[in-house]
Amino acid sequence: MPHSPWKEAIGSALIPGLGQAMNHKYWKIAAYDAPALGLGALFFYKQYQYRRYVTAYNNSLWGLSHLSDPDLRNMSSDQLLTARNNCYQTEEYALFGIAAIYTANVVDAWLDAYTLKNGKRLRLFKEGHNPKKAAVYSTLIPGLGQAYNHKYWKIPLIYAAGISLGYLFHYEESRFELFTTAYHQSVAGQTSQIDPSIAGWDTGQLLEWKNYYNRYRDLCFIGCTAVYLLNILDATVDAHLWHFKQNMGDDLSFRVQPSCIPVMGSTLPAPALSLKLSFF
Repeated sequence: MPHSPWKEAIGSALIPGLGQAMNHKYWKIAAYDAPALGLGALFFYKQYQYRRYVTAYNNSLWGLSHLSDPDLRNMSSDQLLTARNNCYQTEEYALFGIAAIYTANVVDAWLDAYTLKNGKRLRLFKEGHNPKKAAVYSTLIPGLGQAYNHKYWKIPLIYAAGISLGYLFHYEESRFELFTTAYHQSVAGQTSQIDPSIAGWDTGQLLEWKNYYNRYRDLCFIGCTAVYLLNILDATVDAHLWHFKQNMGDDLSFRVQPSCIPVMGSTLPAPALSLKLSFF
């Protein structure tokens, strides 16, 4: 059965590892699935721990610590809040890792199938310039694939976008935690413990702003992921266009000159303009 890059890519998109099996690269299934499963297990464990800490924290605010799990009853509200936040951050890192592995699995299946279909027989990747390498480089270190393609001007753009969105994510996260804590304190009637910068806000306002920062924090995370994925896609496409650009001659010209075209039913030609575009 002939290899089809898009079929293999869709296979790995639907079932991670399926594209690698279709390409007969069975060892890669474990290489992708094992860390993804490990990160998935970590995510669900931290999600379980997060819910425990949230329940214990709320019980602590209401003076109902005796209803919390026995191993959490002696922890203060601040300790429970810190533990809850740490669990949440670990969940986000695990999700980002899973997204990166999933993307690499799809890209790898496409590139392997493309190489098996064309690359080895037609020697598409001359002088060692390989789109697969560009994709792997940008997957491991954003911007490295662009350096491999000699598109150095793109590296500052990638990092500027990533750092800006990362800073916004951190800011939205800190504000979300501030309003979340203040909201629970307001609900529990502990208004004296609310941060002075938002003291005097009613419970409805605190809830509204908590949801606001939660929404924009998630959007910043999606934006960071999109920049990372676009960095991989850009490196791969540029590497595929590398040999086309290298084979183009220096005589890239556009010429306009007068010309004549025959006119049906007349012995006289009609004046016209001739456009000539030269690539090689």
